[in-house]
Amino acid sequence: MMKICFLGSQKAGKSSIIKVIFDNMKTHQTKNLDSTFTLENNSFVLGNNFPIEISEVPGCIPTSDFVTENDYLNLKNQDVFIYVINCQNFSPESEFDKLKEIFNITHEKNPKSWFYIFYHQVDLQMFVDRIYDQEEYIDKHFKEHVKITLGGNEQKEVEFCRTSIYESSALMRISELVSKYFNRKTDVINRMLEKLNMKCGSRKMYLFDTEKKLFLFNSAKNLEESTWS
Repeated sequence: MMKICFLGSQKAGKSSIIKVIFDNMKTHQTKNLDSTFTLENNSFVLGNNFPIEISEVPGCIPTSDFVTENDYLNLKNQDVFIYVINCQNFSPESEFDKLKEIFNITHEKNPKSWFYIFYHQVDLQMFVDRIYDQEEYIDKHFKEHVKITLGGNEQKEVEFCRTSIYESSALMRISELVSKYFNRKTDVINRMLEKLNMKCGSRKMYLFDTEKKLFLFNSAKNLEESTWS
């Protein structure tokens, strides 16, 4: 089972991403979501054969209390940590401090886990333009911190992504990490798609979970945004 844990400040958009992608909630309905105050765990099955567990750590819990709660003993079992930043309202300095502390905790619990940073709610160009300097500040300082923390170990997967639930970017990023995980676990389906690709003369083939609109395996190395259009 693949395990993904969402973290970040309150109102960053963690619940919205989970509800839209995994519960098929309409984007406009996310405006009525209440804040999360307790650790939430939900299990799904993608494509009838690929189980996935989604955890959400409430942003209201201070980082200093993060590892003292019994609920967080399962951190060592997480495969992917996604730290969500609300790009429409954040301070780069304070956000970096929290991001750094959470990275240290998650890396200590599970050094082999992947760590993603979602610059979320960038669906409006005005916010993309406004956050450029703040985003650059976090990128620069966090990459330096990660390099020091890893001590030259480049095996840790750390990525920065811009996302929004109002277009395809959030869906693309989740699809990319889900397919990357399952492709590393088994290459049987990927080989099958490649053979079908050759027989049919197609440029690329995907295996989709049509309910969640997530792709699980593909015969192409890179995704294109037009895949979801």
